[in-house]
Amino acid sequence: MAESLSNGNAQDKLADLTEPFEIVVFTAQGCPNCPHAVRAASALAAANSMVTVTVLDAGEHAELASRYQVRSVPTLVINGGLTIVGVVTQDELTRRVVELQGPKAEDAVFVSFIKSGRIEDASDWLVDGRGISAFAGLWNKSTLEERIGLSLVAQNSVEVNPSSLDVLVDRILPSLETDDPARRGDTADLLGAIGHESARTALEKLLGDSHEDVAEAAEDALDCINERTNGTGGGSV
Repeated sequence: MAESLSNGNAQDKLADLTEPFEIVVFTAQGCPNCPHAVRAASALAAANSMVTVTVLDAGEHAELASRYQVRSVPTLVINGGLTIVGVVTQDELTRRVVELQGPKAEDAVFVSFIKSGRIEDASDWLVDGRGISAFAGLWNKSTLEERIGLSLVAQNSVEVNPSSLDVLVDRILPSLETDDPARRGDTADLLGAIGHESARTALEKLLGDSHEDVAEAAEDALDCINERTNGTGGGSV
Protein backbone atom coordinates (compact mmCIF):
# COMPACT_ATOMS: atom_id res chain seq x y z
CA MET A 1 0.00 0.00 0.00
CA ALA A 2 1.00 3.66 0.00
CA GLU A 3 4.07 4.63 2.01
CA SER A 4 3.29 5.87 5.50
CA LEU A 5 3.88 9.55 6.16
CA SER A 6 4.34 11.27 9.50
CA ASN A 7 2.16 14.26 10.28
CA GLY A 8 5.08 16.63 9.77
CA ASN A 9 6.13 15.11 6.46
CA ALA A 10 2.57 15.14 5.19
CA GLN A 11 2.09 18.79 6.10
CA ASP A 12 5.38 19.69 4.41
CA LYS A 13 4.45 17.82 1.25
CA LEU A 14 1.00 19.37 1.18
CA ALA A 15 2.72 22.68 0.48
CA ASP A 16 4.45 21.11 -2.53
CA LEU A 17 1.41 19.75 -4.37
CA THR A 18 2.01 19.89 -8.11
CA GLU A 19 -1.52 19.15 -9.32
CA PRO A 20 -5.00 20.31 -8.35
CA PHE A 21 -7.13 18.27 -5.97
CA GLU A 22 -10.89 18.57 -5.67
CA ILE A 23 -12.44 17.20 -2.50
CA VAL A 24 -16.19 16.63 -2.67
CA VAL A 25 -17.77 16.20 0.75
CA PHE A 26 -21.18 14.53 0.75
CA THR A 27 -23.23 15.51 3.79
CA ALA A 28 -26.79 15.42 5.06
CA GLN A 29 -28.88 17.56 7.34
CA GLY A 30 -28.63 16.47 10.93
CA CYS A 31 -25.43 14.49 10.37
CA PRO A 32 -23.35 15.03 13.55
CA ASN A 33 -20.02 14.10 11.94
CA CYS A 34 -20.38 15.99 8.67
CA PRO A 35 -19.17 19.35 10.05
CA HIS A 36 -15.93 17.68 11.17
CA ALA A 37 -15.31 16.34 7.66
CA VAL A 38 -16.07 19.72 6.12
CA ARG A 39 -13.67 21.46 8.50
CA ALA A 40 -10.89 18.96 7.76
CA ALA A 41 -11.29 19.43 4.01
CA SER A 42 -11.58 23.20 4.30
CA ALA A 43 -8.36 23.33 6.32
CA LEU A 44 -6.49 21.71 3.43
CA ALA A 45 -7.95 24.21 0.97
CA ALA A 46 -6.89 27.06 3.26
CA ALA A 47 -3.36 25.64 3.44
CA ASN A 48 -2.89 25.20 -0.31
CA SER A 49 -4.76 26.84 -3.17
CA MET A 50 -4.29 23.66 -5.26
CA VAL A 51 -6.99 22.08 -3.09
CA THR A 52 -10.63 22.99 -3.63
CA VAL A 53 -13.61 21.79 -1.63
CA THR A 54 -17.22 21.27 -2.71
CA VAL A 55 -19.82 20.42 -0.08
CA LEU A 56 -22.93 18.65 -1.36
CA ASP A 57 -26.07 17.39 0.31
CA ALA A 58 -26.28 13.72 -0.72
CA GLY A 59 -30.06 13.82 -0.86
CA GLU A 60 -30.21 16.93 -3.03
CA HIS A 61 -27.52 15.58 -5.35
CA ALA A 62 -28.75 12.00 -5.47
CA GLU A 63 -27.51 11.29 -8.99
CA LEU A 64 -23.94 12.26 -8.20
CA ALA A 65 -24.11 10.48 -4.84
CA SER A 66 -25.24 7.37 -6.67
CA ARG A 67 -22.36 7.69 -9.13
CA TYR A 68 -19.92 7.52 -6.24
CA GLN A 69 -22.03 4.87 -4.46
CA VAL A 70 -22.44 7.05 -1.38
CA ARG A 71 -24.25 4.99 1.25
CA SER A 72 -23.53 7.02 4.36
CA VAL A 73 -22.29 10.46 5.29
CA PRO A 74 -19.92 12.04 5.55
CA THR A 75 -18.25 10.64 2.44
CA LEU A 76 -15.29 12.42 0.87
CA VAL A 77 -14.31 11.80 -2.76
CA ILE A 78 -10.96 13.14 -3.93
CA ASN A 79 -10.57 13.82 -7.66
CA GLY A 80 -13.43 11.42 -8.35
CA GLY A 81 -11.38 8.51 -7.08
CA LEU A 82 -10.06 8.01 -3.57
CA THR A 83 -13.03 7.72 -1.24
CA ILE A 84 -13.16 8.13 2.53
CA VAL A 85 -16.26 7.27 4.53
CA GLY A 86 -16.81 8.61 8.02
CA VAL A 87 -14.92 10.94 10.30
CA VAL A 88 -11.46 11.92 9.12
CA THR A 89 -8.99 14.22 10.83
CA GLN A 90 -7.13 16.98 9.05
CA ASP A 91 -3.84 15.10 9.47
CA GLU A 92 -5.26 11.88 8.06
CA LEU A 93 -6.87 13.66 5.12
CA THR A 94 -3.59 15.45 4.44
CA ARG A 95 -1.76 12.12 4.32
CA ARG A 96 -4.33 10.65 1.95
CA VAL A 97 -4.09 13.60 -0.45
CA VAL A 98 -0.28 13.61 -0.39
CA GLU A 99 -0.23 9.85 -1.10
CA LEU A 100 -2.10 10.49 -4.32
CA GLN A 101 1.05 12.08 -5.71
CA GLY A 102 3.15 9.05 -4.77
CA PRO A 103 4.04 5.83 -6.62
CA LYS A 104 1.30 3.86 -4.88
CA ALA A 105 -1.51 6.25 -5.74
CA GLU A 106 -3.48 3.73 -7.81
CA ASP A 107 -3.25 1.15 -5.03
CA ALA A 108 -4.56 3.70 -2.53
CA VAL A 109 -7.54 4.55 -4.75
CA PHE A 110 -8.40 0.88 -5.36
CA VAL A 111 -8.24 0.07 -1.65
CA SER A 112 -10.54 3.01 -0.94
CA PHE A 113 -13.02 1.67 -3.49
CA ILE A 114 -13.15 -1.63 -1.62
CA LYS A 115 -13.45 -0.07 1.82
CA SER A 116 -16.13 2.42 0.74
CA GLY A 117 -18.22 -0.09 -1.22
CA ARG A 118 -17.54 1.27 -4.71
CA ILE A 119 -17.68 -2.27 -6.11
CA GLU A 120 -18.38 -1.38 -9.74
CA ASP A 121 -15.50 1.08 -9.89
CA ALA A 122 -13.17 -1.43 -8.23
CA SER A 123 -14.20 -4.03 -10.81
CA ASP A 124 -13.48 -1.65 -13.66
CA TRP A 125 -10.01 -1.00 -12.25
CA LEU A 126 -9.38 -4.71 -11.84
CA VAL A 127 -10.39 -5.49 -15.41
CA ASP A 128 -8.02 -2.91 -16.86
CA GLY A 129 -5.17 -4.05 -14.60
CA ARG A 130 -4.86 -1.05 -12.31
CA GLY A 131 -6.13 -2.90 -9.25
CA ILE A 132 -4.24 -6.20 -9.52
CA SER A 133 -1.42 -5.35 -7.11
CA ALA A 134 -3.71 -3.78 -4.54
CA PHE A 135 -6.21 -6.65 -4.76
CA ALA A 136 -3.49 -9.21 -4.08
CA GLY A 137 -2.09 -7.21 -1.19
CA LEU A 138 -5.51 -6.91 0.41
CA TRP A 139 -6.45 -10.55 -0.17
CA ASN A 140 -3.32 -11.98 1.38
CA LYS A 141 -3.96 -10.21 4.68
CA SER A 142 -7.73 -9.93 4.50
CA THR A 143 -10.43 -10.47 7.07
CA LEU A 144 -13.53 -12.46 6.21
CA GLU A 145 -15.52 -9.25 5.77
CA GLU A 146 -12.92 -7.81 3.39
CA ARG A 147 -12.92 -11.00 1.31
CA ILE A 148 -16.66 -10.72 0.81
CA GLY A 149 -16.18 -7.39 -0.95
CA LEU A 150 -13.11 -8.56 -2.83
CA SER A 151 -14.90 -11.69 -4.02
CA LEU A 152 -17.79 -9.62 -5.34
CA VAL A 153 -15.35 -7.40 -7.21
CA ALA A 154 -13.63 -10.47 -8.67
CA GLN A 155 -16.94 -11.97 -9.73
CA ASN A 156 -17.92 -8.79 -11.56
CA SER A 157 -14.51 -8.66 -13.23
CA VAL A 158 -14.54 -12.20 -14.63
CA GLU A 159 -18.07 -11.64 -15.92
CA VAL A 160 -16.79 -8.69 -17.95
CA ASN A 161 -13.56 -10.39 -19.05
CA PRO A 162 -13.03 -14.08 -18.09
CA SER A 163 -9.25 -13.79 -18.40
CA SER A 164 -8.88 -10.46 -16.59
CA LEU A 165 -7.71 -12.05 -13.34
CA ASP A 166 -5.34 -14.66 -14.75
CA VAL A 167 -2.37 -12.52 -13.70
CA LEU A 168 -3.68 -12.58 -10.13
CA VAL A 169 -3.20 -16.32 -9.61
CA ASP A 170 0.49 -16.38 -8.62
CA ARG A 171 -0.03 -13.41 -6.32
CA ILE A 172 -2.72 -15.07 -4.19
CA LEU A 173 -1.37 -18.64 -4.08
CA PRO A 174 0.41 -17.86 -0.76
CA SER A 175 -3.01 -17.62 0.88
CA LEU A 176 -3.49 -21.36 0.26
CA GLU A 177 -0.71 -21.95 2.79
CA THR A 178 -2.05 -19.76 5.59
CA ASP A 179 -3.02 -21.22 8.97
CA ASP A 180 -6.51 -19.75 8.54
CA PRO A 181 -8.78 -22.43 6.99
CA ALA A 182 -11.40 -19.82 6.05
CA ARG A 183 -8.87 -17.92 3.95
CA ARG A 184 -7.60 -21.14 2.37
CA GLY A 185 -11.14 -22.08 1.39
CA ASP A 186 -12.01 -18.61 0.13
CA THR A 187 -8.78 -18.53 -1.89
CA ALA A 188 -9.64 -21.86 -3.47
CA ASP A 189 -13.07 -20.45 -4.36
CA LEU A 190 -11.45 -17.39 -5.93
CA LEU A 191 -8.99 -19.51 -7.91
CA GLY A 192 -11.91 -21.54 -9.18
CA ALA A 193 -13.67 -18.38 -10.30
CA ILE A 194 -10.54 -17.32 -12.16
CA GLY A 195 -10.25 -20.80 -13.63
CA HIS A 196 -6.65 -20.59 -14.77
CA GLU A 197 -4.56 -23.72 -15.23
CA SER A 198 -1.62 -22.32 -13.27
CA ALA A 199 -3.50 -22.88 -10.00
CA ARG A 200 -4.02 -26.61 -10.57
CA THR A 201 -0.96 -27.98 -8.75
CA ALA A 202 -1.53 -25.90 -5.62
CA LEU A 203 -5.22 -26.82 -5.52
CA GLU A 204 -4.48 -30.52 -5.93
CA LYS A 205 -2.29 -30.34 -2.81
CA LEU A 206 -5.23 -28.84 -0.96
CA LEU A 207 -7.44 -31.87 -1.67
CA GLY A 208 -5.94 -33.51 1.41
CA ASP A 209 -6.55 -30.52 3.69
CA SER A 210 -7.50 -31.41 7.26
CA HIS A 211 -10.57 -29.19 7.00
CA GLU A 212 -13.28 -30.83 4.92
CA ASP A 213 -14.71 -27.52 3.70
CA VAL A 214 -11.31 -26.45 2.37
CA ALA A 215 -10.79 -29.76 0.55
CA GLU A 216 -14.26 -29.44 -1.00
CA ALA A 217 -13.51 -25.88 -2.11
CA ALA A 218 -10.32 -27.09 -3.77
CA GLU A 219 -12.19 -29.87 -5.55
CA ASP A 220 -14.84 -27.45 -6.80
CA ALA A 221 -12.13 -25.06 -7.97
CA LEU A 222 -10.42 -27.82 -9.95
CA ASP A 223 -13.75 -28.62 -11.59
CA CYS A 224 -14.01 -24.97 -12.64
CA ILE A 225 -10.51 -25.04 -14.08
CA ASN A 226 -11.38 -28.18 -16.03
CA GLU A 227 -14.49 -26.51 -17.38
CA ARG A 228 -12.55 -23.50 -18.59
CA THR A 229 -9.78 -25.69 -20.03
CA ASN A 230 -12.38 -27.69 -21.92
CA GLY A 231 -14.08 -24.53 -23.13
CA THR A 232 -17.32 -25.05 -21.22
CA GLY A 233 -17.13 -22.00 -18.99
CA GLY A 234 -15.69 -20.93 -15.67
CA GLY A 235 -16.66 -20.80 -12.06
CA SER A 236 -18.34 -18.29 -9.82
CA VAL A 237 -17.11 -16.75 -6.64
